[in-house]
Amino acid sequence: MADDAQDVRAGEISLDDFMSDEQEAPKADPSPAEDKKPDAEEPKVEEPKEPETPDPAKPEGEAEPEEPQTKADERKAQLNTEIRDLVSQRNALRDEVAKANAQVYQPATEDELVNEGMTATDAKVEALRQELQVRDFNEKVAEAQLTIESESQRVLTDFPAFNPDSADYDKDLANEAADLLKANLIFDQNTGQVIGSNVSPYQLYKTLARASTASAVRGQIKGQKDTEKMLANADTASSAAPPKKASDPLMELWKSDD
Repeated sequence: MADDAQDVRAGEISLDDFMSDEQEAPKADPSPAEDKKPDAEEPKVEEPKEPETPDPAKPEGEAEPEEPQTKADERKAQLNTEIRDLVSQRNALRDEVAKANAQVYQPATEDELVNEGMTATDAKVEALRQELQVRDFNEKVAEAQLTIESESQRVLTDFPAFNPDSADYDKDLANEAADLLKANLIFDQNTGQVIGSNVSPYQLYKTLARASTASAVRGQIKGQKDTEKMLANADTASSAAPPKKASDPLMELWKSDD
């Protein structure tokens, strides 16, 4: 029994042993929500770069020369500029046409149509139809004016005889062409605006230029032929034998006596 009691006492856990166990208990892992400080990264040591060998053909401090534009790039840039100018010109013409037509062509409002006896639904449809009709008319007039102006500029470039700034300017021919063009233009009787042309201005001037050139060429050919004919007649006359001189009868009598 004494031995059993000693075994029991030997197996008992003291307070110090209990406290020692609590201190050595493992700690729980922190939750993902807790802030974690990143481990300090070791500084990276950059390897020294070898100095670039300067180009002896290139002066120090000089910027890289820009590559010259090709003809295709230049033409593309020119076309883009022309398109932007054309769009700007068309918008300006459209505004001018709309402003002029607004004084004469004004679509009716829904209230006006209702007062004339239409139902609200019919008035709404009719007002929209008239508004679209006026807008479409303005667009067509603006496009027609733009086409006529564009073709007129081409005429001055392609046919110098009609360009007052050209050394080949033909005033009489230019005035005649202007009268023909005016007779072919279509005017709006209500606003006085040009709204179209029966004949393309460029085609009209092109035809006159060809006729004038052909007439000048025919005149030159005729003049050249006349000159050649005159020269030929002069050559024939100079190559012929000179006329025989008339003889003196008295001298002939003395010669016969000899």
